[in-house]
Amino acid sequence: MASLARTGDTIQRADGRPRLVVPAAQEGAVRLESAHRSLLVDAEPRVHRYLKAAHRSAVAAFEGAGATDAADRLATSVYVGAVVATLAAEGEIDAADVQIAVATTAPT
Repeated sequence: MASLARTGDTIQRADGRPRLVVPAAQEGAVRLESAHRSLLVDAEPRVHRYLKAAHRSAVAAFEGAGATDAADRLATSVYVGAVVATLAAEGEIDAADVQIAVATTAPT
């Protein structure tokens, strides 16, 4: 039996070992959406366009990475990294912004 064969929606492989690829929650990219909402709610309106652009890129990363739990974590990091890089490039970032961004990537 192939060890990489999917066994349905369980988190066990056919050989009984845990699967390395864990499906994302039924709701999709939960961590990404939570990070986006938390930053969007508290951000000044002038940076909303940066947040929304970063969110679009992160959603593409989530879907491209297979819409798994790991993809959700990756997409959240892509989102926060894009936000920090964009704000820095625009001269719109300070130490508090970086601390807030890092806090959004903390495990939930």
